[in-house]
Amino acid sequence: MMLAGAVLVPFAEEVLFRGIGYGALRRYGVWVAAPASAAVFAIAHGVNVVLVIAFLLGVACALLYERSRSIWPAVVTHAVFNASGFAIATLLL
Repeated sequence: MMLAGAVLVPFAEEVLFRGIGYGALRRYGVWVAAPASAAVFAIAHGVNVVLVIAFLLGVACALLYERSRSIWPAVVTHAVFNASGFAIATLLL
């Protein structure tokens, strides 16, 4: 389960939200595409305290994708973020 949450899910989400979503919005410019794709990413994660964190992660991943022209820096960042969350939750339980 932790492998899926830390590796497979970030890969799939980055392909969907950055590769496809951000890619489709990119023609409107980075300052429209990054927050718009991040907002959809955040809403997909639920409306609670995670919303703001997911939005900020989404913007960061969009900017990584924009700068590198590769999905992989965003995937790695997202995977590290998720793995950190799992590690903290495990330590607290």
